[in-house]
Amino acid sequence: MNLTEIIKYITNKLEDDQRLKSTIVDDVYKAWNSTNSSNQYTSAVVDFNNSSYMGDYVDYSFYIYVGNVINENQKNIYRSISIADSIIQNLLHKIDVEENDMLLVVPNTITPFVQQYEDVLAGCYCMFTIRIQTENICDE
Repeated sequence: MNLTEIIKYITNKLEDDQRLKSTIVDDVYKAWNSTNSSNQYTSAVVDFNNSSYMGDYVDYSFYIYVGNVINENQKNIYRSISIADSIIQNLLHKIDVEENDMLLVVPNTITPFVQQYEDVLAGCYCMFTIRIQTENICDE
């Protein structure tokens, strides 16, 4: 698998989650500052961080952010964080259990946030690493 295929796999797994209204592959600040529409939320942003060639394998690191718009009375902050945490955990579980060509490097920490972008969002983010054996990397 190459980087494009890995990103497609991640976004497909995220899009399987019915709680998400959109999945974006981009820099999180750029993506959420240009959304301008609360109907895009609850949304996930997949942001490629880096890759490291280690001889027998390549590690691809990503950030995943899942956020939801906070209503004016801010009563949905903890619900938004809880849903985001669950979506990220489901994604990590699918990578770890379902995919034979990928190895999820653990441990992973899921961190809650409340952040002002174009809108005020609450959710979680996680940096995770996927390890691919070099024999399984294709150039296409």
